[in-house]
Amino acid sequence: MTIPDGLEPIARWGPHTPHWVDANINEKIAWVKQHIPRHQDALNATFYALDTGPVAAVRYFARNNDGRKYHDPASGRPALEPGPVIVPLSELPPEHLLR
Repeated sequence: MTIPDGLEPIARWGPHTPHWVDANINEKIAWVKQHIPRHQDALNATFYALDTGPVAAVRYFARNNDGRKYHDPASGRPALEPGPVIVPLSELPPEHLLR
């Protein structure tokens, strides 16, 4: 499954996106825990409405052989899995969380 070129996202959630930390942050986190697999490894999610249903394009932190998140030695930044991973969703987050 791929995101069509030019399709605008409905919302982006993550620590470096505007409006992620707001009065609804706890509700957003609870929604992610219920709908995004491996939520504990997710860096961010971008939500789309496809003809086949809603999806999230999720970037996941990579883990080393010891199961720990680590930094990429070449960039010095947190290592990420290849991706993003397209996650089919049963529903989009509630409208008030997408603003």
